[in-house]
Amino acid sequence: MFCVQILLRNNKFSVNIMIYIGLFLLIWAFAFFGFSLYKIRVDHCCKLASSMLIARQLRRSFYCFASSVNLMRIVKILVFYFPLKSARTALVSLLAGRVEAAVKFCNTKNLLFEAAILEAYVHPKSALEKLKKFQSNAAKIECADICFMLNDKAAAENFLENITDKNLTPYYKAKKAYLEANFFLFDANMESASHAATLAAVNYKKSHAYIEEAYAYLLQGTIFRISAVEDVAHFMFRKAATLFRAFHNFAGEADAYANLGMLWTLRENFEAALGYFKDSFEINKTHHRKSAAAYVLTQSALVELLAKNFRKAETTAKRALKRQKKLHDKNGQAFAWQILAYLFSAQKKWDKMRDCAQEAYLIYQKNNLDVSCLLESAYLWANAEFELGNVKKAESLLRKCTDKNIALNSCFHVANAYNLLGLIFLKKNDLSRAKSLFLTAASIEQKDERFAGAATDYINIALIENRRGHMQQALKTFQTALNFAGAFEENDLTAFIQKKIYELENKLK
Repeated sequence: MFCVQILLRNNKFSVNIMIYIGLFLLIWAFAFFGFSLYKIRVDHCCKLASSMLIARQLRRSFYCFASSVNLMRIVKILVFYFPLKSARTALVSLLAGRVEAAVKFCNTKNLLFEAAILEAYVHPKSALEKLKKFQSNAAKIECADICFMLNDKAAAENFLENITDKNLTPYYKAKKAYLEANFFLFDANMESASHAATLAAVNYKKSHAYIEEAYAYLLQGTIFRISAVEDVAHFMFRKAATLFRAFHNFAGEADAYANLGMLWTLRENFEAALGYFKDSFEINKTHHRKSAAAYVLTQSALVELLAKNFRKAETTAKRALKRQKKLHDKNGQAFAWQILAYLFSAQKKWDKMRDCAQEAYLIYQKNNLDVSCLLESAYLWANAEFELGNVKKAESLLRKCTDKNIALNSCFHVANAYNLLGLIFLKKNDLSRAKSLFLTAASIEQKDERFAGAATDYINIALIENRRGHMQQALKTFQTALNFAGAFEENDLTAFIQKKIYELENKLK
């Protein structure tokens, strides 16, 4: 009997344990289900709010402001306070791309930083003034981002001064690195730019900041495209386009397609390039990004030029120029004039080339725009003057190119200017000066691994030695030129050099 009682008690205890475990599991399941619903709700609201806020910024020509981590925090706060009517109104408005009610709600809760971040999506200048009042590194980095978006690079750099990565969250490490990558790219420091852009992409991904991650991929692709690492650039642009499309950032998607167009231009697949440019143009046109659409037209004109479709190239470039004039975009106008200068150079229409290059040069100079483009347009102008026989004017322009390049260390291929100066002194029969200039040009070409250019410079030096009667030295220099031409696999150049070597060898027998 006693044993039976013990057994019944044990059974009761076991049943109670099972009930408690069951209740615990049920509560845990409800909690997990509730948390999952909450997370899905927050993620969905955040994605929708982000997409709608991006849509309000689509007319900007570069990139849209985004602060995904802060936007996520604001959405979480609004969802938490959802029972309050003011929070419900703020959240619904935010999901429609309107920030006013959410800004007001944040201000009532003394969330002044979050209110300023929201305002930055639609009124960046007034948000900047509010964010300046905060002393945190996060606020300074956000200020730098806004300044960069407003094309004030100097102010952006000032805000980032003295900020180290120590104690920064992964998100702000990413945003700081992204801005620095742009600054490095502007200064043609490709290695540092690549490192910073990679750091930005990794930390943005870690922070689930997908919009910013897409911009980091776009920047990485641009760096690799400029560095001629084509396969990696293509991969980055495709990743950027996919992310932009997922978040309805049509501006970013259009820019990714435009970069893919430039990449295929580099590969000389002109048909594919024009296809990407067409896609980019249509997206920009649909979403009223008039300036971006005009730039894409100019790029399309360059592709038509490279494909030797001269009539189509001229028509497209003039269409782009007309659009840029309507928009009062000086940089865009100068770029279009420069493409027209290249076009007329290819057709040997030196008068028209001079006029277009001069227009580009004066716009770049007057408006203090891109130094590299300023020097390139000066070189084009000098080239036209040289072909027209205005040697003195050509020399004056080329001296400005070389002097300014030394002072500012721009991306301009200054070897071109030294080569043309060499031709000018060759025309003046100043052989010593000409040789010195060609040697300078060749040295720069070798450093930049532009072997075809180096081969051309050594051909000119060899011709000078031949004119001086130094046939043995001329032969050696032609051999050097042949080595560079062979490295570049330039068949026409190689054939010309081999012919000259054959003639000299016969003379020396």
